Amino acid sequence: MLKIQKLSIAALMVSAVISGQVFAEDNTFDEKAASYAVGTLMGSQMKDLVDSHKEVIKYDNARILDGLKDALEGKVDVRKDEKIQKTLESIEAIQRFKPSM
Repeated sequence: MLKIQKLSIAALMVSAVISGQVFAEDNTFDEKAASYAVGTLMGSQMKDLVDSHKEVIKYDNARILDGLKDALEGKVDVRKDEKIQKTLESIEAIQRFKPSM
């Protein structure tokens, strides 16, 4: 969970920097550009996470997107969902004990 929290904090910090760059010359905010930029940032971070686990876990990208969509729509709260917490703890345990290459 700690790694995921660090990624979340990093995403917020980078998105703040990106948001400063999506104002047009006339000071209008391009919400579509900002949304896409944040999405690509999150996607890149997710890809790095998935790639770092690929030796021990094969993720289903469609389910990753389902989870992201549910979280964005407020349908699930990771901090309160016990099943999700246990699953994330299992992922961390698997990562801790994976064989070194």
